[in-house]
Amino acid sequence: MRPSWSQSSLGFLLKFLNYLQSFVGVSIVLYSVWLLSLWRRRSSDLHEPTIPWLVWTLMGFGILVCLITFVGLISAGAGNGCFLCCPDQFQYAALIVTLILLEAASVGCIVFNKQWEQSFPHDATGELKRIRAFIDDNLDFSIWVSVIVVVVQSFSGLVVS
Repeated sequence: MRPSWSQSSLGFLLKFLNYLQSFVGVSIVLYSVWLLSLWRRRSSDLHEPTIPWLVWTLMGFGILVCLITFVGLISAGAGNGCFLCCPDQFQYAALIVTLILLEAASVGCIVFNKQWEQSFPHDATGELKRIRAFIDDNLDFSIWVSVIVVVVQSFSGLVVS
């Protein structure tokens, strides 16, 4: 049986939203790889044995986003007659909700804990200060990008559920 027009449209919309999310995830991974190469170059010059926790955290988060979008693309590709009731879609929706809650918890910790930077170990790369300075200098842009990412994630979760 051929999928209906609405199922095809939802499948296309879910694929499009997942491509946008995968762009975000791949961008985070590429940024963390770039930071890792900078850190390795700097630490080999200074013989610094510290661990770049920020780089590995960013890389892990980017890989997590890529894996979730991969599940979403598989879910969108399962556009058969029971598109909206397949178990893959519900697992994907649960992953998206978990990701959004993780992001909200991170933002909540930063907003409500004024000494949040002191809770972290020393950043050997110095990127945390540069990222914070960039966000402070471009606050409107940073807010819009954050809102767009959360809206895309929320909308892709809503399309499935």
